[in-house]
Amino acid sequence: YVETRNDDNKNNLLFIHKENDIQNTTNNKIIFMNDGSIGIGTDNTGDYSLFVNNISSSKKGIYCADDITILSDQKFKTNIKTIQSPIEKLMALRGVSYNRTDRNINETRYGFIAQEVQKVLPEACDGNKGIKTTDIVALLVEGFKELVKKM
Repeated sequence: YVETRNDDNKNNLLFIHKENDIQNTTNNKIIFMNDGSIGIGTDNTGDYSLFVNNISSSKKGIYCADDITILSDQKFKTNIKTIQSPIEKLMALRGVSYNRTDRNINETRYGFIAQEVQKVLPEACDGNKGIKTTDIVALLVEGFKELVKKM
């Protein structure tokens, strides 16, 4: 069914799929917020333009058949500085292998623990236990360049 929700005088369009009348499945939602943001598997997009929630413990994340491009135009940036002490920052990070506990998929993944990254690079974390991977890539580039200079 389709529901129009009115929050603080903002009309948001919410699509909900229910398995049946008794079972209210809340993960099968798509919401179009009045501010233009979209939520999938949620009824609130928070601070994000597109928020995709894990809709099933047997589903993986987002699949994209092409590139995901991050806007990086200099005209949208200020206070631009080269990263200082990138090797020290990299050495303080711990790469881990892990299995997700919230999914019924038994596969080994590689990455970081957000709480650990938060202590080393708070600006690379979003406050919701998410990590901005492009920030880590920039750190890797500057760390690599610093190592090459030492050769």
